[in-house]
Amino acid sequence: MTTRTRLSITDEMQAVSGVPCTIGLVAVFAGDPPGLAEVRARVAERWGALPRMNVTLQPPAAGFPAVRRHRWASGAGPFDPVVHVADAACSLDVLLADGAVRPFPDGLPRWRLHLVREAPFGGDFALVLMADHTALDGRSVVTLMRLLMDEEIGARRGLPEAHRPPVRGGDVWREFRDMLRRGQAVPCPAPDGTHPDLALTAVPPEVVRAARRLPATGPGATLTELLVGSVAGALRARYGPPSNWPGGTAPVYGSLPVDLRTPERAHDLGNLVSVVRVPLPIGLADPAARLLACQRTTATVPARRQTHRALAAALQALGRPGPWAARALAPRFRSPLLSPVLCNAFKFPGHPCALHGRALTRVGGVNFGSPGTACFSLIQTGGAFTLTTAAQLRPGDAGLLAAAVGRELEAFARRAPRRCEERPPGAGAEHGDPRRTT
Repeated sequence: MTTRTRLSITDEMQAVSGVPCTIGLVAVFAGDPPGLAEVRARVAERWGALPRMNVTLQPPAAGFPAVRRHRWASGAGPFDPVVHVADAACSLDVLLADGAVRPFPDGLPRWRLHLVREAPFGGDFALVLMADHTALDGRSVVTLMRLLMDEEIGARRGLPEAHRPPVRGGDVWREFRDMLRRGQAVPCPAPDGTHPDLALTAVPPEVVRAARRLPATGPGATLTELLVGSVAGALRARYGPPSNWPGGTAPVYGSLPVDLRTPERAHDLGNLVSVVRVPLPIGLADPAARLLACQRTTATVPARRQTHRALAAALQALGRPGPWAARALAPRFRSPLLSPVLCNAFKFPGHPCALHGRALTRVGGVNFGSPGTACFSLIQTGGAFTLTTAAQLRPGDAGLLAAAVGRELEAFARRAPRRCEERPPGAGAEHGDPRRTT
């Protein structure tokens, strides 16, 4: 028997946005590729009982549009691994870029897993999970890929969150108002002239390690702060200072995903994230000053997570009578004037992973937004760092922006203080350093 359930307002906004929005993950492995039958068997074993992987999206029924909404339909049985897991028929670059504009077929769960037998960065093969953002968010695709590894993720609970005071209604309203405040779009052609483009690049680990030692007087930069700071510099290098952009003095906002799951529900699948907007200091010419400004703005994100949880609950209540709220909000949240840039940085969870004995060597994220936007992800896997730039701007902008981000990270690394053990013999003698060697 088929059952139908309402979409959350977050899912509904994705469904009515009018543009395909694809999210995914690229996992690169060392060793001979496993057989396709082995991969399908693992997928069926680990994902077959997950309700979110077996639902199909049903369009609104005919009638008054203000109360007709999409539905999730389940009950037709588990997904067919033969349909959903396949050998890639093209190169990795083509597969990923094509996923930005190709909608998922109706009547089937909205995800696919591809086995790519030629992988980048010296890897031997890759698994590529691609999903419609209506069904899954970034945390979900990480959880799913981790589930496929030889050692299962299990049901471990995360660390309890620090106690914070209750969220006030005024804070929720101000956050909602700020989310809708217009900023400045990245200079690019009209939306119908943009081109989906993706660049997947390796960042030298020694560059990241050195850059994380900035600022010299503080605790050091996080991956998120490094990514936001380097993206701000890359946008300046590519398009000039924002005072020369069409929007003039309006701020350029970057969006940072925040996971709304509690530690007890850390592995739930679906769309359980929000985004916090922060102004990007593109107007600052000095790289160190840009990074310091980014550290100040991103420091507010953990406290704002609680406000976004309350805001998500309020929006969900607002959407119960009908999908009118989702249809009104979706175009605004998709506008490049509100969120032209998304930055997501994290460490792939868990100790060293393997798939059928083949070691996982690198993970890259995929997140295509609306025309006129660019999405950046920086993922650490062991000692490897992978930058993914998914842009819908001018043709070739993804590669140019990725190269500019790399140069900004190198600029951070050059300015970072050297570790004591990296100093040449005799360094620091003029300051009376007792470690001086003679």
